[in-house]
Amino acid sequence: MVLNTVTVGTAVTPAVVQTFINHYLNRKPLHQKPTAHISYDEGLHLIRKFLVYASHHTVEEIQRFTSQWVPHPHWVKVDEIAIPAAQIADGAAHIQEQLGAHGVEKIGGKTWWQWRRPGSELKAEWIEMREDYNERKSREGESKRVMLYVHGGAYFFGSTDEHRYQMQRHARKLKARVFAPRYRLSPQFPFPCGILDCLAAYLYLLTVQDPTTIVLAGDSAGGGMVLSMLVIMRDRGIPLPAGAILISPWVDLTHSFPSVAEDNPLDYIPPYGFLQRPSPAWPPPNADDLRAINEGLIKDLAKKDHAILPQRNDRDAVQGFHVDNNPPPGIQNDNAANGTNHDSSVPKTNTVPGSGRELSIMVDGKLIQIKDQIQMYTTNDLISHPLVSPALQPSLGGLPPLLILTGGGEMLRDEQIYVAHKAANPSQYPPGDAYLDEAKRAEIEKWKPTDVQLQVWDDLCHVAPTLSFTRPAKYMYRSIAQFGAWALAKAQKTEIEILDDDDVSVISRSSESDHSRDFAND
Repeated sequence: MVLNTVTVGTAVTPAVVQTFINHYLNRKPLHQKPTAHISYDEGLHLIRKFLVYASHHTVEEIQRFTSQWVPHPHWVKVDEIAIPAAQIADGAAHIQEQLGAHGVEKIGGKTWWQWRRPGSELKAEWIEMREDYNERKSREGESKRVMLYVHGGAYFFGSTDEHRYQMQRHARKLKARVFAPRYRLSPQFPFPCGILDCLAAYLYLLTVQDPTTIVLAGDSAGGGMVLSMLVIMRDRGIPLPAGAILISPWVDLTHSFPSVAEDNPLDYIPPYGFLQRPSPAWPPPNADDLRAINEGLIKDLAKKDHAILPQRNDRDAVQGFHVDNNPPPGIQNDNAANGTNHDSSVPKTNTVPGSGRELSIMVDGKLIQIKDQIQMYTTNDLISHPLVSPALQPSLGGLPPLLILTGGGEMLRDEQIYVAHKAANPSQYPPGDAYLDEAKRAEIEKWKPTDVQLQVWDDLCHVAPTLSFTRPAKYMYRSIAQFGAWALAKAQKTEIEILDDDDVSVISRSSESDHSRDFAND
């Protein structure tokens, strides 16, 4: 069945009806939970059902569905522009410098990730409330409030159209212009394609705006990219924005934090992650297939001589990993988390991704080797790269003020809380020794702590502002606008007015003392 509005509506309607009935028949367990509100309860189950339904469709189908054209209301002004080639080239140069020669070699070279489909430009949207636009033009002044917003979608789906309602609400609450790049999506355009597009969008903004007038924001995968962008800006000497807002950021693609493996009934992300029906885009050849290709056996495969292929059973091929019940004697875990050093003569498992090495780990005396690519965003040997998983950066110090919003019921909460503390106190949260060389170890003390405000919203799901019609989302939008106004006022040394529901609040840099009490610098 095709994936469109009608089929999705048909698929989720039973879940909506069932949730409505269960909500009023079993209200006691929902007491003092966000699901006590019918709108939130319905929204949570609707997204959960959609993700399950979407898993029966291909990557290409869900990309098409979430990138459909969505009209905007007449009270919202939307303008689309193309990012100039000069800023894209500058962004590529900065990324190459950040990766270094070894990093460029590891991702496969300098050029493939700069390629675009013929006739395809990097586009971005300006989103602004028309009333604010008219007021700004009457003053004949440039906007002093710009939010560069990077949408989420697990790096492989979503669009500015799908997220526009959220972005126009941010624009209304902050009385700002929102700038949203249409970055390339994986798996067709894996790391570092997306981060190049978003960095180029920021470099373009610097040609028309002062950095003190810009705040960055992103949700989920977008939040992770924003954090990686900030590290590149810091290290390459690019002017930093006034602040950044990370909404449920996905910052650890290795899935190494406990909450990912726990039961999370208050979240809508499937416990098994994102699975899609196979297609030309996904999944790619697994480790055994790639080994056969590298050894030149693909020529024989074309002749249907399967006898020469590496032997594996059907179960391994389906589940994507191999279990060795009789591993070599003395095998040990190479645990990067605690930096333990083992005797080099003793065989180790590989929990630290590396080029040409299969991921493996000992579980209950059995050696498990991962064969399939885990994430669509990048290959297994790059999921621990600090620009892919910024939780593994040597230091998150030296960044502009950060607001990190986390749902207490979401499965990614541990990594989000961790990066908040890591940024606020870099020396206390270094990565394991396996991720550090001497140069990276020196970075830990190089950067001063970042001002961080961490907000953990009790029992809320991943990226709760998605449920924009609910009461919790209303308060999150308000909090985001208040922090954005404070960061802009602090950077510009001025006062800024924002909408607080139907009233106007004045936020100034003198509010810094109030916010400082909430900074996670201890």
